[in-house]
Amino acid sequence: MAERRMPSNVSELKKVAAKALNKPVGDVKLLRKIAEGGFNRILEVTMNDGASILARLPYPSTVPRRLAVASEFATIDLLRANGISAPQVLAYSTDENAVCAEYMLMERTSGKPLSRVWVHLTDDERFKTLHQIVTMEAKLFAVELPASGGIYYSDDLPPTMPRIDIPEFDNGLCIGPYAHSVWWYGERKYLDIDRGPHTNPQHVLRSFADKEIAWIHAHGRLRYPSDCEYIESFGYKMQDPEEHASSLEDYLRLIPYLVPADPLSYTPTLRHPDLTPNNILITDNLIVTGFIDWQHAMVLPAWLTAGITPAFENYADEGYVVFKSQNSRRTFSL
Repeated sequence: MAERRMPSNVSELKKVAAKALNKPVGDVKLLRKIAEGGFNRILEVTMNDGASILARLPYPSTVPRRLAVASEFATIDLLRANGISAPQVLAYSTDENAVCAEYMLMERTSGKPLSRVWVHLTDDERFKTLHQIVTMEAKLFAVELPASGGIYYSDDLPPTMPRIDIPEFDNGLCIGPYAHSVWWYGERKYLDIDRGPHTNPQHVLRSFADKEIAWIHAHGRLRYPSDCEYIESFGYKMQDPEEHASSLEDYLRLIPYLVPADPLSYTPTLRHPDLTPNNILITDNLIVTGFIDWQHAMVLPAWLTAGITPAFENYADEGYVVFKSQNSRRTFSL
């Protein structure tokens, strides 16, 4: 609970919300919490005329500080500029402010989470929905980007952080360090390591291992594996962190042989970081209106983003339904 405790100035939040809607603060009728997510508290601000917007406030434990909000804002702007449906960001702040918290103010996107209606859809309705999702992802994959990393506006990055401009935009959009939490959680946020951007796919693979090796040398200690499935394989014994580091060093030597031969697989590609039914919005007449929650999105080489997302994976057990069409046999489940 301490990690989610977030002192903030409610009066000032009402002011910035009203300003975002070009209304006086006296028009604010209601401010209420509607969700506690994994990384953010979601509030709804409603005006006297019924207009409402969402305020997302990252918990103090959400990392990377400043960069997560800045990257999500820039990512959403990039999506919208390429005709990909995403909620409009009306205002955001990553710095010290009167609200006393980082925030992002966003319009409410029409529709409800796909997870609420999927079980009630017919086979044809599910095919229609999946076709829209695939079409939207295809449009997303077609966005041309110069490097792997996180998407930002250059002004939101500290001057010393590396960046590569996105050529198609002259408004400061760029690729900077990865904004995913795996690079920043715990003591990792203090490490002086390479977090991108990367134009060489081998450097992408190397950076993930270098990050963990640096953490092990600085903070590793004898302990049990954190994942239950590994405890038995290690004979219920504590693991020496240097053995872990040695395994990662072996992996580094394999990297030249892991990169695919096809240069097209190196293409920097943006994909939704958590494409689950909860983050896909759909209307009552089965129109997919967009994907939400782009926090921690990463640009990676195409082959590293490829694959079926877990929510749509078919594990061939009894919980999965087999659908047949005239030309193919397709299986999926949610």
